[in-house]
Amino acid sequence: MVRLAAVKEMFYTFMEEYVCGRPENCRTMFDGASVVEYSTIGLQQSVGNIIKALKTSEDFDVHYTTVADLMEFEDEQDYILMAKGHHFQAYRDGAYLFPFLWGGKYEFAVNKERGKIDWIKFYLEYEFGNTYLPKMQWGWKLYEETKELKTSIVGDYRKYQAIVPREEKEQIRTEIYKLLWDWDNFYVDKCLERVTEDVYARVKLFEEVGPSKEYYGKAEFAQLMKDNLAYEDQTQMSVLFEDISLEKDGNEALVHMKRYNPGKIVNKHVDVSTIHKLFCNMRFTAKLVKQGENWMLKEVNVTPINDVDALGFNIKEVKENELNSVQSAFYR
Repeated sequence: MVRLAAVKEMFYTFMEEYVCGRPENCRTMFDGASVVEYSTIGLQQSVGNIIKALKTSEDFDVHYTTVADLMEFEDEQDYILMAKGHHFQAYRDGAYLFPFLWGGKYEFAVNKERGKIDWIKFYLEYEFGNTYLPKMQWGWKLYEETKELKTSIVGDYRKYQAIVPREEKEQIRTEIYKLLWDWDNFYVDKCLERVTEDVYARVKLFEEVGPSKEYYGKAEFAQLMKDNLAYEDQTQMSVLFEDISLEKDGNEALVHMKRYNPGKIVNKHVDVSTIHKLFCNMRFTAKLVKQGENWMLKEVNVTPINDVDALGFNIKEVKENELNSVQSAFYR
């Protein structure tokens, strides 16, 4: 019987090999019962068809993937991981890169008894840069062709039993991941289940002139979600945690985090000095309070930043004697 830790390693390995154009290295993860359903490549069955459909290109000079907001679930037969994946592939010409950036939500299920993948589901939430490759060479359907499938492929995590972390701070991380997952999917009512009645938000964006906007209570918090959707329809709320501190006998938490957002225009300006940087465009300072067994959002302050973060990554391959030529980097 497979353990959850092994399932997580399978997921990380799959994500790395996939973005590097080597899905054949994951052949032993699949069997005849495996199914892959992507908004980009459709429904695929049988190991041979799955590997063929997942194939991209191996000749990129730079490629890496970032696994963000990982959540753990289970049902009677499977361990299920749900996460956001951000991918970067680029050709290099001297100091210049010609990138393809893309990402979305994943659902990765491994059978507890067989230890094989039962299904992988993926919904493409954004793509930028060299889209000729996926469209014309890989046969993908891109975001505009599939955006109506936003929650039908990878949707509500509530259909599975959550695996609750033992550590309090890890529970807080998971609750924030769930809130942001619902935010991405525009589940307004479900987001409101995770905030207090007197929730308060103070938000400032780069493009805005004047003071920050303030939102009081659940009704105005719902309006904040609508304002955000109007501002960016390809939203994806992935966060990097800076600090979580417990206060008031462990019943309140102050959380500092940054939003990693590959979809913003700053991330299109990449060169050899920035290829393994995580670009962040917002800082969140949030207060959560514990009500019963649940952590609820009480306050959040959102400020604009233009920042990069190189923490939390492992470089897997570096070309010999070429300092800035990272071939494959993998972030967790």
